[in-house]
Amino acid sequence: MLPNACERPVMLDLGTSFLASVARDGTALAIVDGDMRLTYAQWYERISALVAGLDDLGLRPGDHLISALQNRWEAATLHWACQLTGIIIAPVNWRCKADELDFCISDAEAKTVFYEAVSAAAVAASPQAQSRPKIAVGVLGAADPDFAALTRSRAADAAARVGADAWSVMLYTSGTTARPKGVPRRAGGRSRPRRAEPLRAWRAHAWCHAALSHHGCAFAACHVADRWHIRVPATI
Repeated sequence: MLPNACERPVMLDLGTSFLASVARDGTALAIVDGDMRLTYAQWYERISALVAGLDDLGLRPGDHLISALQNRWEAATLHWACQLTGIIIAPVNWRCKADELDFCISDAEAKTVFYEAVSAAAVAASPQAQSRPKIAVGVLGAADPDFAALTRSRAADAAARVGADAWSVMLYTSGTTARPKGVPRRAGGRSRPRRAEPLRAWRAHAWCHAALSHHGCAFAACHVADRWHIRVPATI
């Protein structure tokens, strides 16, 4: 007997997982960062604006970028913008030194670097970072374009541009005995039947991927009551 077509598993990507959450729970609370509260729909507007900003920077699917950020809503927003666009995000520890940052930028062939005040000194001392476009996240007086400018304007709703087989993140090992090694991960989550109930577990899996993707830069996240929250700060 042939299997029921509705039971055939399908491979899903992280970008699509976020869009499904927006469609289903647009008015629900999605992210918490200090006094900031954003619903899925509000967050999607910020993410879509950032997608347009990444386009303006000339970044395309398959390009890499470096994120040297602590726990903050901008880090999560950048992560989801990358999942939608197919840009491969490489989060590095915000405590990294200039030579470590140099290595990761060169190894990943990163096109741009996102940084904040705590990682600004390493970025300023990194020849590799200085030779690329940089985006400052909340850095007062920075000469580089500010993250807020990329998310302030209204943009067209972003769509998922890549599938489950696309590379999603590049995670670097600690490099305690040698140079760090980049470990790529794809955008695809686990397969699921085409039923409504398993969607919750699928979304939880997708968020666990996002949390793990930012482990290197002290990204603390939890999945609570089918909602996604960021707890900040967590200086680990």
